[in-house]
Amino acid sequence: MIGNVWELTTSPYTPTYSDHDRGRSGAKGLDPTQPGVPVTVIRGGSYLCAESYCYRFRPAARQAQDTAFGSSHIGFRLVRNSN
Repeated sequence: MIGNVWELTTSPYTPTYSDHDRGRSGAKGLDPTQPGVPVTVIRGGSYLCAESYCYRFRPAARQAQDTAFGSSHIGFRLVRNSN
């Protein structure tokens, strides 16, 4: 899903999907560029994406997000069961 904001998830971030990285990350995530900082995955892209800053405006895009950082271009999705 692509929208105007990155989709914030509850998944801990790891640089790859390998079992080795998942084992090292634990519940707080692992971003080598931010050692010791708890990070989750954000997906998709936002209105701030530009080639000079962010080329990931696509549904499969993912990157690390510091859990203590608030921003206007990060949001979340609500799902409602129609039954």
